[in-house]
Amino acid sequence: MNASSTADLVKRALYYDMLTGHQEAIEQTITGIGSGSEIEGISIFDKKGRVVYSSHKDEVGKIVTMENATCQICHKRKEKPLESVPEQYTWRIASGNPNTKILTLVMPLGNEPS
Repeated sequence: MNASSTADLVKRALYYDMLTGHQEAIEQTITGIGSGSEIEGISIFDKKGRVVYSSHKDEVGKIVTMENATCQICHKRKEKPLESVPEQYTWRIASGNPNTKILTLVMPLGNEPS
């Protein structure tokens, strides 16, 4: 499974629970998928950059500035962030420890009425 299809799977798995505000189910889904051997972690941010859900519980509540390279994928323009991102801009590769590279994939989750 590639990164895009994994992200799409996560988005589909979370859709109903996010629509209905079922926080416990959202947390369980993120923890379950995020604990996979090939997945470093999953995080969902609010519009202000605060981590609302994460497979790494110690990250919940932390704030990531919009200057962060990952945030810049959508927030490069100051006025209004992108609502959809062309696929070639949704990912970046970062270095973990000296022997590891981490693929970061960004997928905006739009709000929908319940």
